[in-house]
Amino acid sequence: MFLLHPASQSRRQHQKFVPKMLLRLPIPQYLKWHQRLRVAHHFFLSLLLPLPGPPLPLHSPEVSRATFLSKPFLRVIKPGDREWIAHILYEASGQLRQNIRQNWHYPPSPIRSVAPPNPHDYFRQRMFLWAPMRMWGIPLKCTQCNRKMHHSGIYPKAREVIDVASKYYLIGGDYPRCSQCKLPVCPWSSDILKQLDPSKRNKFPAVLTTHLALDRKCVTLLRPRTAGNSSSYLQQAFQEAQSEEWARRSCDYFTDCDMHKKSCLNQSQAVYEPPPPFCPLPLAQWFETVHANDVVGHLDELKGVITSTFGRILKLDSTKKVTKKLAGGIENTAVWMTNVGNEYGQVLNSVLTTGEGAGLDDLCQGIVKRYRDAGVPQPDAIYVDRDCCSDRGGLPVICVVMFLPEDLGS
Repeated sequence: MFLLHPASQSRRQHQKFVPKMLLRLPIPQYLKWHQRLRVAHHFFLSLLLPLPGPPLPLHSPEVSRATFLSKPFLRVIKPGDREWIAHILYEASGQLRQNIRQNWHYPPSPIRSVAPPNPHDYFRQRMFLWAPMRMWGIPLKCTQCNRKMHHSGIYPKAREVIDVASKYYLIGGDYPRCSQCKLPVCPWSSDILKQLDPSKRNKFPAVLTTHLALDRKCVTLLRPRTAGNSSSYLQQAFQEAQSEEWARRSCDYFTDCDMHKKSCLNQSQAVYEPPPPFCPLPLAQWFETVHANDVVGHLDELKGVITSTFGRILKLDSTKKVTKKLAGGIENTAVWMTNVGNEYGQVLNSVLTTGEGAGLDDLCQGIVKRYRDAGVPQPDAIYVDRDCCSDRGGLPVICVVMFLPEDLGS
């Protein structure tokens, strides 16, 4: 292969580059052969050089952050919420975000595009992120060895909380772990919540059961025991409110599908997915379980309120109306219910017994001890409303003797 120069230059300058047989040709033929050799030269060079390919990307394609979520999360979090929740919890590199500023996080609104609307984008749920150590810097201590605990990532289990008209996710941004015991602790366990001050503790929004949870606003509605207010009624009311919210979101989705279909050139090729089905709420018995868990959580406060009730006039009374309502495994285990009340109608103590008047010594001595420990004067009068007269016509001293201190009553 020879390096050919342009034909506009003189033939004498090409003598050492061009074969002699071409130099003997006339100028028109020389130019013709020169052009052919030039084309052949570029053709062979194109075979030797690599073909130009597409430009290499400057950055690697971004990985979906939803892949960072664990399998227990994926079982609870719905497909439409995984991506935006993962953006809040993780960095682009897959590391957990360290700066957490707020508890409540809300999903983005559906975005209209050329593609058909995604029904999961219309049924997204908000998220409550519970991270007292990261957010407020509260030092939590281990309940076993009383050493300071450190957070070790995100709590692997997420909960779905039932609200009045919707649902939301409860996610633990802290996973407390003791540096000595190496035992992880649930971030919303009672041992952890008791270490927080009342202001921070009241920010926790739900009462939990084994799998689900109920918002505290709903639990408040379970406390009154008025006529017509039962767990069955509230379960039906909550389900009706949530079904209306599901219908409104379905209406928004169908409206956007209709607008997208009108904007398509070929409407016959537009395919739309059905909306997610409505998920019914648990039975009324589950709401009763939540109410019981809420009462157990305030057991110390309830004991303090009950044991702080006193009175100047006490009444001892027994009834069978309550024991007749016992059902299930505790049916027929008690016959009488004996109460001690004051002049304001408040109950100081109450016990269930198998017979009238049997086993009331401990009840009365508990009332005596309460008055003594609180430094409250003894009641002025103690009476009963039945069987108040003995066969001999004397006063029923047995009631008064039972309320005397043990050292005097014996």
